[in-house]
Amino acid sequence: MNRRILSNPDVGGTLLIHDCHYASVEAEWFYHKHHHTSFELLHCLDGTAVEWINGQAVTLSTGDWLFLGSGVLHSTITGPNAPFSYFTVHFDMDDMTIREELSQRDYILIDSTQSSLAGPLWEELENLLVDWLEPTDVPAKEETVVLDRLTAVRRLSIQSVILRMIVELLGVMEKTKPQLRKQAATSIEIELAHEIEKRLHAAVFTSDTIGAIARQLYMNRNRCNLVFKKVYGMPPHHYLNLLKMRKAKELILRTTASLEEIGVRLGFSCASSFSRQFRRWTGYAPIQLRKSKQDHVSQNHERTPIEEAKE
Repeated sequence: MNRRILSNPDVGGTLLIHDCHYASVEAEWFYHKHHHTSFELLHCLDGTAVEWINGQAVTLSTGDWLFLGSGVLHSTITGPNAPFSYFTVHFDMDDMTIREELSQRDYILIDSTQSSLAGPLWEELENLLVDWLEPTDVPAKEETVVLDRLTAVRRLSIQSVILRMIVELLGVMEKTKPQLRKQAATSIEIELAHEIEKRLHAAVFTSDTIGAIARQLYMNRNRCNLVFKKVYGMPPHHYLNLLKMRKAKELILRTTASLEEIGVRLGFSCASSFSRQFRRWTGYAPIQLRKSKQDHVSQNHERTPIEEAKE
């Protein structure tokens, strides 16, 4: 009698979780361009944010999940009107076949209607996490709760759900057309881009141009633009504008310096040129931002101590 025998190869595939946490950040919060050697799953719990991925803007709204491939450079800018709360897990797999599948995408945005990632699986994971978190586990000033004090059973339960999330993610990938990933930067290009970034930070309080920074590094401007964009996903002048815009808002809201003084500090020749550029950045004039702060302070001063206590 002939028998059909199914022979399986070694199907061992270990899930490695490098980081797993909740966090809440303020409106207009910015996190610089960076990448991870592992994969990332990011879940928007509340608010909105824009992820810049290889120069492309990807908007996250409440309920969305975002998968980011390993080595993908990205930065985050949260929405202007409310805090942004999220859950994230950085993971890796030692199964090369699975890693190859996951590595076919720079990113995948998954909304609540596309997958059970945003439904039953998240609810199951959230219950495991919330059941473990007690109020005393969260210091008043701690924005991030790192899940590093779990029992063995709880760890395995969480890993089990995350593993099923990865299965769901692979299912979503099968239904979408693979995108060719951009050519990776060489180690020399990465080192050079990091040096350009350092000089961009140093240029916030100067009138230095991208051309001037390129000359400091003995290269032409085109080469400077190409290398920086390849590593950070955006042109260097865009990155410098983001740095200056954030610093301008900080100085307007947190100091009593005049707008002319702030403009000069940021390398502008006069208050009017600073005001024009600030309006291009934000859509409103710097005097409007200063006035909104003054109005807020005035309203707070009008409240009684009892009214403040009720808040």
